[in-house]
Amino acid sequence: MATPLLLWLMMGSTLASNPSNEPERRVLFDFGPDDVSRWSTVHDTVMGGRSEGRLRRTSEDTLLFSGNLSMENNGGFTSFRSARLSDAPAGTDGLELRVKGDGRTYIFSCDMRGIPIFAGGYWQEFQTVADTWTTVRLPWSAFDPVNFGEKLQGLPELDPAQLTAMGVYLYDKQEGPFALEIDDITVYTGEFPAASADEDFAQEFPTLTRLVGALDLDAALIDRDGRFTLLAPTDAAFEALPGDLFQELARPENADILRSILLHHVMPNRVTAAEAMELVVGSTLEGTALAFRKEGGGLTIGGAKVLATDRSFAGGVVHVLDRVLIPASVEEEISKRFRLRESGIGEATTVFALVEAAELGEALAGMERYTLFAPTDEAFAALPAATLEALALPENRDALRRVLLNHVVAEPITAFAALQATAEQDVILVTLAEESLTVRSEGTSILVEGASVKRADILLDNGVVHLVDEVLVPSDLVLAQDRKAEVDGEAVRMFLVETVKRGASDFNAGDVEACASSYRTALEGLLVLGQIQDAELVAQVEKALDRSDDQGSREAAWTLRRAIDAILRG
Repeated sequence: MATPLLLWLMMGSTLASNPSNEPERRVLFDFGPDDVSRWSTVHDTVMGGRSEGRLRRTSEDTLLFSGNLSMENNGGFTSFRSARLSDAPAGTDGLELRVKGDGRTYIFSCDMRGIPIFAGGYWQEFQTVADTWTTVRLPWSAFDPVNFGEKLQGLPELDPAQLTAMGVYLYDKQEGPFALEIDDITVYTGEFPAASADEDFAQEFPTLTRLVGALDLDAALIDRDGRFTLLAPTDAAFEALPGDLFQELARPENADILRSILLHHVMPNRVTAAEAMELVVGSTLEGTALAFRKEGGGLTIGGAKVLATDRSFAGGVVHVLDRVLIPASVEEEISKRFRLRESGIGEATTVFALVEAAELGEALAGMERYTLFAPTDEAFAALPAATLEALALPENRDALRRVLLNHVVAEPITAFAALQATAEQDVILVTLAEESLTVRSEGTSILVEGASVKRADILLDNGVVHLVDEVLVPSDLVLAQDRKAEVDGEAVRMFLVETVKRGASDFNAGDVEACASSYRTALEGLLVLGQIQDAELVAQVEKALDRSDDQGSREAAWTLRRAIDAILRG
């Protein structure tokens, strides 16, 4: 199995170098029991911001920096710093960090004796790969003096002999949780071999590289053994996306949209520049089509101008584009989701996802007018875990529809109308589930079956939406419980051994499709029945199933077999 591509890139070319020629290293901090170094956090709260960050040494002898970045009240940064260094790393050439991050870009900061920089220091950015240990090298010569985010002119280069303190900043202006784990901080002396072409690509296209890794597309590209063409938007192209589109796409709930956009930039075969000039249309891994047009001696693909051609990435062919390509179907989905968020329903994404899963979206759209009492995401999270799991079972599909329809009334009811109607007595509404809801008012507040309306009168197409803080579950609802098979670990092992025997027989007979299918059925069955108890194994199996969707039968069979072997070993 190939090593994930971003791990190649971030670990650098020392993987292929002769160890005898490698630079010398000296550990500054290993965060183990003998490491007595002191570190402290500094956030934008010093200027009225709202960000927060915490430091702790883990049981694995690492330093974990985690928290939440906020842009409120002119905030936007969080950091941690060392105490004053007693031993400056004189005569060295740079820093080397072993880190596990979240895909975000961090800044390593150094303080230099005699150079007071109030809001900054000598800075150098480094990129992390989500949930993956990588090695980052930061040569002293690449540190720049920065104050309030602006590079300062006329100051000397960073001299490691004058180093007085160091730290790490998160300053990427992206709200949300973060986590950075550091295994050690090392200084090195000597030169590393020149970067490979793939490393150069990662340096030139950090945004695209980060997104490919965050969505686990790197391994899929490696497994194609160079049989692909990547249409690579520049960082400027991502920055040119309208409004807050890129920030919205980076939200976890929009990962499926982002994945579709990236796959729209990958063709399943090698297409060189010369061949592209002769193409009229090309297909992508997303199943979409791209128009190729020659214009003024140049080339456009999907309407984007090709800036450079025949570059290399993981063995495939790369053509550089001046903008991000978004397929029409994805544009419609983006418009729909962002309309929900802008209308104020961003707090109730769960109920709308369930409406789609229960195939009720078209039914609501077909109604002349309706009122939806939409439980917030927090309301769903407050339900007992067993109830949520049971509602997700196929045999409870009708029950899920009933729960959702119990929140819909076939007439438009505004908050003002509800307050008027309930001023003297409670009002009984009949839902599409043919259940009764009691609506009453307390001053200017509205209660629906005891649930408080948190936000009212959100107008959405043909509906009036009110956000409520509880899920309105019918009192007589009966759910089929999770049908976990009562088999022990040995039975699971015997089942998988038999599955492998049948699959190997099919594979050796040339029927690799039947082999992959039997492996897939076995793994999906174990997941559905809850027979894999180890959370890491569950994640590994889910990832293997996802990857196999994009692979041919032979590759899929091996991917799934490795997941089965992992369970048997576990």
